[in-house]
Amino acid sequence: MSATRGQSAYQARAHGVSDLAHLNQKIRRSCRTAYIDSFAMAVYPFPISGECCNEGSDVACSAASTLGENTACHQPHYETANSMKSAQQFVRDLLWVVNSPTLLRTTDDHCCDAKSWRLQEHRVRAKHLADFMASKDACSLGRYFEGLISYWLHHVRKVDVLFESFAIREQKQTVGEIDFIFIDEQARVTHWEVAVKFYLFSSVSYGLGSHYLGPNAVDTLDRKIDRIFGHQLPLSKRCFPDVELRQAFVKGRIFYPLLQPRGLTEHPSLSNAHLDGSWLQHSEVRFMDSDAGWDAQNACYLVLQKPHWLSLVQASDSAGKLMSFYEFSDSMDQHFSESKRCPLVVQLKLGDAGYVESRRFFVVPNGWPHVV
Repeated sequence: MSATRGQSAYQARAHGVSDLAHLNQKIRRSCRTAYIDSFAMAVYPFPISGECCNEGSDVACSAASTLGENTACHQPHYETANSMKSAQQFVRDLLWVVNSPTLLRTTDDHCCDAKSWRLQEHRVRAKHLADFMASKDACSLGRYFEGLISYWLHHVRKVDVLFESFAIREQKQTVGEIDFIFIDEQARVTHWEVAVKFYLFSSVSYGLGSHYLGPNAVDTLDRKIDRIFGHQLPLSKRCFPDVELRQAFVKGRIFYPLLQPRGLTEHPSLSNAHLDGSWLQHSEVRFMDSDAGWDAQNACYLVLQKPHWLSLVQASDSAGKLMSFYEFSDSMDQHFSESKRCPLVVQLKLGDAGYVESRRFFVVPNGWPHVV
């Protein structure tokens, strides 16, 4: 739906239609797909393919949604999408996407907080959500996050989504992608750039220009902020000048060194309420109990698999996968003998309601970030 409508409006602009502003006013007032589709047929009366606009023009757009089109992803569809276990995982992750604290400050209009849309579980149809996500085949964490937001906008908030995963091309080159343009509950045309990010704080920047590094030591918080506010959000100004609200919807978590508490001098763009965790080098695993005071030997451990890095772990999800401290330590030895990837781990402790997540942390290879 969003691809066709997005192509229609942009084709009108690319072919010199003078009343695009009038069209956008109509969009805001009516929110009717039929009007846009009929308008497109009048100015561009042949079938719309994956690429739109004249390739010879200065700007061209590709509106095909990229959710589920990641050819490098070899994971299967969610085969258990109809099971209650899988469905409840999607529900918990959706609740986390909407209800968790924002990663960035929301003191200006360019950062979005979802407090006004607090989502209750009873509003989500678990099987419907699971089937929706299965159809997306969103196996990367970023695409999974976008898929959950897509469901929230379409089927919970039920706003009119005009564009989704809309690629912007200049001189036959893709220069960026607009995540979502939709008409919100106040009838405002809104552009959202969305992201879920996990950064490890380091007191040393290692020449990367930031103290907040991705586990792969390539992505950084500062680079992402520059990308969102300096490139991605301004993209809509060129193609869609009638957008009234441009915002970043960013969730995630900052991980701090094992023996270093969350600092008082944090990044000025970080929300004070951001979620946090810990990180430690492989050689420090054995010190988790004595030095960190984690009571590590009286807990269980689970290595999380993408894309389910979002919501808190419930013990019922983990039957047969929980490890003792010694099993976990041995598994890290085995892992780092074969890989430099940084596993995300949760520590769980037994409570009255079963095993509950008590800590979340990355284990990085010795010598990180230079060795990844």
